[in-house]
Amino acid sequence: MRTRKNFFENPEWTKDESLLERITEAEKIIKKDFSDDSKFYFKKGRVLMITPSAKRIPLTEKINTRVDQSSYDYFAWILVKSDLTKDKRYRGFRIINLIEARDILDYEKVMGRPRKEDISYSDTSLVGMEGGKYKLTVPSRTIDESRYEFTAEGIPLIFNNSTNKIAASFSTTHQCRIKDNLIPYGARNRMSICEHEICGFWKIASLENSLDKNKIPLIFGMFSYPNDGLMNHYHSLIMTKKGLTEAVLDICLWFEIKDKGYDNCFIKSVELHKYI
Repeated sequence: MRTRKNFFENPEWTKDESLLERITEAEKIIKKDFSDDSKFYFKKGRVLMITPSAKRIPLTEKINTRVDQSSYDYFAWILVKSDLTKDKRYRGFRIINLIEARDILDYEKVMGRPRKEDISYSDTSLVGMEGGKYKLTVPSRTIDESRYEFTAEGIPLIFNNSTNKIAASFSTTHQCRIKDNLIPYGARNRMSICEHEICGFWKIASLENSLDKNKIPLIFGMFSYPNDGLMNHYHSLIMTKKGLTEAVLDICLWFEIKDKGYDNCFIKSVELHKYI
């Protein structure tokens, strides 16, 4: 487990003995199917492939439908296909990245951010074809690390036939130890996205909405925003049994999502402007 900053405490994050059975089940899966190796789970675990729709269906809605219709209980990765970028690589992220990205964003809100000065346009040309490009900063989750500064591009700003493809081409110049360890084994056509980058996307989307009433990034971004229930569940898992690996936490989160349904664990994209 990485050593993370404890940003703040929430009274709803409590120990829950009823979660021990689910934790034990996840630990058995790692031991049986992945040689008791959490890293092996993220390198070889099942993936959910998503291709942008020509029908302009937001990527999060496609993920929602695919997850709820799947007979599988968990996925080590969500991979979204990119057709616009030269590398043609899938953008890959994990459920646990979404959770920790919201942790970072919640911390920003407590500290009175995001602020306008945290984000600036880097390039506004060709936004309809390639999306927006921004410079921004986000806090680190690692002890002794300062704020990260990087450029993000592939931000959907205009509603047209390329909106989903632009969202699927999201990329940044960000590098950190977390991101370096997220690359799936043997997958040259995959680009990993960490929680710092996901938080950065949400910050940009929030600023676009607050300054220009532009909800396109919020609706068409590919990152589902965890609701309070899933956030509390995640932190209760951590408090119920210390030292849980990220693979066990990841599987436990998927158990909760499959049990309650995707829509009951994440905020719908069309309503996200009320929360972010």
